[in-house]
Amino acid sequence: MPEELIEQWTLLPRDLALLANKAGPTRLGFSVLLLYFQREGRFPEHRHDVPRPVVAHVAAQVGVPYEDWVRYDWGGRSIKYHRAQIREALGYREATVQDGDDLAAWLVEHVAAGEQNDDTVLAAAYHRLRHLTIEPPTAERMGRSVRSALHTHETALQRRVLAGLSPTHLAALDELIAADDDGAGAGIGAAERPSAARVSFVDLKADAGRPSLDSVFREVAKLQRLRALGLPADLFAGVSPKLVRRYHSRVATESTGELRRHPLPVRATLVSAFCLVRLREITDTLADLLIQLVHKIGVRAKKKADKALFDDFKRVAGKAGILYHMAEASLEHPDDRVCDVVWPAAGGEQNLRDIVREQRRRARSTGRRCIRCCGHPMAITTAACCPCCWRRCASAPTTRPIARSSARCACSRPTPRAKPTGTPPTRTSRSMA
Repeated sequence: MPEELIEQWTLLPRDLALLANKAGPTRLGFSVLLLYFQREGRFPEHRHDVPRPVVAHVAAQVGVPYEDWVRYDWGGRSIKYHRAQIREALGYREATVQDGDDLAAWLVEHVAAGEQNDDTVLAAAYHRLRHLTIEPPTAERMGRSVRSALHTHETALQRRVLAGLSPTHLAALDELIAADDDGAGAGIGAAERPSAARVSFVDLKADAGRPSLDSVFREVAKLQRLRALGLPADLFAGVSPKLVRRYHSRVATESTGELRRHPLPVRATLVSAFCLVRLREITDTLADLLIQLVHKIGVRAKKKADKALFDDFKRVAGKAGILYHMAEASLEHPDDRVCDVVWPAAGGEQNLRDIVREQRRRARSTGRRCIRCCGHPMAITTAACCPCCWRRCASAPTTRPIARSSARCACSRPTPRAKPTGTPPTRTSRSMA
């Protein structure tokens, strides 16, 4: 802060020359006005527009107490004379009505096309007047010039958009907003496959929701509905994306009844801007949904594979004891029902189901074919594996084990050589040759 005060709020020798015949509050007030105009390109409208540290820094330079700042006449003839003297010294002049019109036209041509924020356009207007060495008018007049420029640009844009739409496009846009927000028959049904014909304007405003196959179908239906409008892709060419986005936000918050009450140029511009922006948004949303679905499928497949591996290694605890109690109970009560004798001895029906499931898994794992053997079975025991690729081979197991050295896999058999065609020459024929 002290460095900024010294750099921007320090009186130079040429500035001190203008204070030769001034003293007291007049000297301090003139110095503050001079430095403020040099920095901002305009005079402060109120006393509190100038920060206190700035006034104290300037008061120390001119040798006037800080308390004299409140004694400076802010509305008398002295301040008017001081402003005229500062304008003459810096080469500025007061703004006229023609200057205001020229400023509004310049804003429409150079600023409003790319920026719609009032503060940004106002800052550009002050910078333009400073470049032309014109003292800006009051803040109220500057605000009117900025609003007039923005309104003029927006009106011209609406006329251009309306001229770029055919009667077919206008009829399609009116049909899109024909139904109210609470229409009974409008919208995509929850129990049916979404179709582009049943997509309403309210559906176009809605988000995609959680990633699922139904969400993808809904977004595809919305995309087809927007593409069916056939709006020109270059309808807003050269227009600031901020302005188009502002139109989109405005339509998203208004009801369809309010949209229908707008004049035709305004309604066509708002709805077409919303549709074009939503077309890009839904396309991006579809890509994100597909990526999320692929990730979700991968996670689910991994969990399913992990569960299958876990089930393969899972064994029923105490299976030998369960089978012993089942056999003992069956022998003691051979004529009773299974659910009354066997199930209690096995510890419940679930234990029996687990044993059956385990045995089926083991049967499936021992019945797999050797991958490297091209699917050809080998007559070996269930404990034997292919000595070449070390994969369990599938066939009916024999009653006696076969040594690994005698197990010949199809992938280790040498490929027979092709027999040469023709009769090979004899020794005699070669010698004669």
